[in-house]
Amino acid sequence: MPTDDNDELKRILKDLPKVIDFALRVSMALRGRPTTTAGESASIIHTKMTINAISAERVSTNNLFDHSAVISICRMVMEAMTLYFYLSEAVDADQWQCRELVLRLHDTSARIKLMRGFKEEQDYEDLLTGKASLRSEIQSNSFFRTLPPKQQKTALAGGQIYIGGMTAAATRAAGWQEKRYLSFYNYFSAHSHSAPMSFMRFGKHNINFSEPSEAQRGAAATVLNVAACCLLRVTMHYLRTAPDAERSFEKSEIKEFEKQAIEQESMLRDVG
Repeated sequence: MPTDDNDELKRILKDLPKVIDFALRVSMALRGRPTTTAGESASIIHTKMTINAISAERVSTNNLFDHSAVISICRMVMEAMTLYFYLSEAVDADQWQCRELVLRLHDTSARIKLMRGFKEEQDYEDLLTGKASLRSEIQSNSFFRTLPPKQQKTALAGGQIYIGGMTAAATRAAGWQEKRYLSFYNYFSAHSHSAPMSFMRFGKHNINFSEPSEAQRGAAATVLNVAACCLLRVTMHYLRTAPDAERSFEKSEIKEFEKQAIEQESMLRDVG
């Protein structure tokens, strides 16, 4: 965590809105362009993480300093970067079809779990039929048949978003160093799920939601830095999917954000 957290929190709360503004302008510049199914989904993810970053910034400047809420929102931004780059990976048609079917199966399975709490089975029979159809399509996919049996079983269960797992996607597609990724993800998740790590040291860390302690401010500064890094990396990649749109931005601005992205690489990996 930052040692001079007071200055660090002020700094990131000054820099994050600049990244958010850039992301919004890139989103507007690329809006309405022809794209693939994967590209459309990636565009939605970019928009979603931009809005999440706005929410994190606003919660951080609220009179009620809810550091766990900031951490939880930043976790969404962190996760979104992995999904964006997973969707943006260059894969052949069979593999993309398999990935898309697995995503659709996860969506359908989640909706079934929601319906079980409120409806009788016959009321969501269409979802159950759709789930069975998706499983059949996945099993007939040529890429799926090349996967190890354990991965096949996991994919068909309906609870998987990433073929091969989220950590593999984070390191391969999104560029995280695995230990760094797992370290951040564990910490972010503890606050998102009210795990012991999020409350066992309230007294020791002098937690105060009106006058936040150094520990609270340091934690918020760290996670906001991670969120800014993730959003900037995705925005730069997204912009470069349309070279003509990139040319509509000032070269000096692009150069400055490129420099910032390089400086932030240590957030993702152990550098130096």
